[in-house]
Amino acid sequence: MTSPTSLEALARAAIFPHKGEQLGPNLLGYFLDSLFLGFEFMLFAHWAAWSWKDRALIRILVCCSVVFSLAVSCFNLSCLLHLFGFNFGEYANFFKADYIAWFGVLSVLPTVSTQLFYIDRAYRLNGKSLLIAVPTFALTLATLASGVGRTIILLSTKVETGYNVRVAVQQPTYEAMNYLWIISTLLNELTLAGLIVFGLTKSKSEWPQTSSTAQKALFLTVEAQLPSALIFLILALVRLIRPTSTVGTFFEHWHTKVFTLGLLVLLNSRFSLLKTSDGSENTWNKGASHLHQATINVLTETYIESSRVDPPKVGLNRDFAQRNSLDAISEDEDKDPQGYNDLSYMQNDSSMGLTTNYPEDIKVVLR
Repeated sequence: MTSPTSLEALARAAIFPHKGEQLGPNLLGYFLDSLFLGFEFMLFAHWAAWSWKDRALIRILVCCSVVFSLAVSCFNLSCLLHLFGFNFGEYANFFKADYIAWFGVLSVLPTVSTQLFYIDRAYRLNGKSLLIAVPTFALTLATLASGVGRTIILLSTKVETGYNVRVAVQQPTYEAMNYLWIISTLLNELTLAGLIVFGLTKSKSEWPQTSSTAQKALFLTVEAQLPSALIFLILALVRLIRPTSTVGTFFEHWHTKVFTLGLLVLLNSRFSLLKTSDGSENTWNKGASHLHQATINVLTETYIESSRVDPPKVGLNRDFAQRNSLDAISEDEDKDPQGYNDLSYMQNDSSMGLTTNYPEDIKVVLR
């Protein structure tokens, strides 16, 4: 059993010459985990406003994923304070398994909750086939078992090596559990993504609106599950190339947030797709071999109708007759100024005496 003094000397000799490489990934990993936790809360609040539309199983799985992800963040904060706060300067804490051991089981809980959601989705999209549900569920159980196994192995090092994590991780059983965790999670993510994409592809129809919605859901599925698959692919490469590298520790601190964030992004985007599809009408032709848009062309022509209007005849109305003859009267006045006064209806006496004393202003108007 390793004594505390020798463990401190061993840890200092391994960490002190390479402090940036040994401590940097831990600090950056804790920082990204806290940053992604804030994004997770915002997406969860948005989903909660629409969660009543989801089935009870989906609501339970989403809440479990968020709660377990929050538990991982609390655990990371506890480790950060333990290593760099309360026990600052004690390098042996980086080699002890009393804190680090519990990360194995905590880290797989958000992953399992998210994968159960994808299993349910793939199962329903592909005709509720047991050939899909059973293998993917077995891979999910393997992921859970690997996390529990890693925790048990690290805690058992208390008796054998005095919490020496560096000795524990070199044990064949721990290496087997570690590879089981990475391979089962990566394989399950790729399998579920492929099955969901296949199910969405079958959902396409001759209605372009339905096909467009299915295609958008397909891209959202790939975008939600691809980041987690890439992270575990990187972890696999790091373990194969350099098992003792701390680069893998950097990804392990915040990889759980990628699963939960992808799940919340997918659910929130699905609500947007449903809202868009409900508010539009389909005007496309169904049943044709080639999809085309049905349009109606309206031709308009403008006709202008013109008709000849005869000028009004001159009647007995003095106003209308006088207006038409004003120009002629003006010309006659230039030739014979006295001719205007000879008009019988202006100056001659009427038998009734109506025009004998015609006012001057009326004469001007009539002119």
